[in-house]
Amino acid sequence: MVDIKKIAVVSGIGNLQKIAGVRNDGIIVEDFETKARQFIATRKTNFVLLEGISIYTDNDGVSLAELLTTMRDKCAETPPPNEKSESNILRAYFSVVLPNYDRDRFHTSDMKKVIKWFSFMQKYDLLADAKEEVVSTEEQPTLGT
Repeated sequence: MVDIKKIAVVSGIGNLQKIAGVRNDGIIVEDFETKARQFIATRKTNFVLLEGISIYTDNDGVSLAELLTTMRDKCAETPPPNEKSESNILRAYFSVVLPNYDRDRFHTSDMKKVIKWFSFMQKYDLLADAKEEVVSTEEQPTLGT
């Protein structure tokens, strides 16, 4: 699954930002293009971590990471449309990559955001799978005898 744990959307900043650090009163973000860092105060600015976003479906919902992974995997045969495409084109695309999306609650504006984020992440090669941490059983302490 695509690793989006350290990526955020910050109000007032146009692109996705990398979380470079966390402080008690805010976060430090890094621009993917310029590598410039800036402090974002939580009391003045809204931000959302991508890993906390889910997409409405007919069931319980799908995490954004799952949807981005599906979009990446189907990109060769079904490339995403332009984010400024007509509503019917966007809905047709999401009918392929997420057939059970909730037609009433997953709005065209949401679809545009997802495609914009996907394109941005594709541009900066951020669609790689999360690295799994392997814990060796040999290093684990044993209980008992």
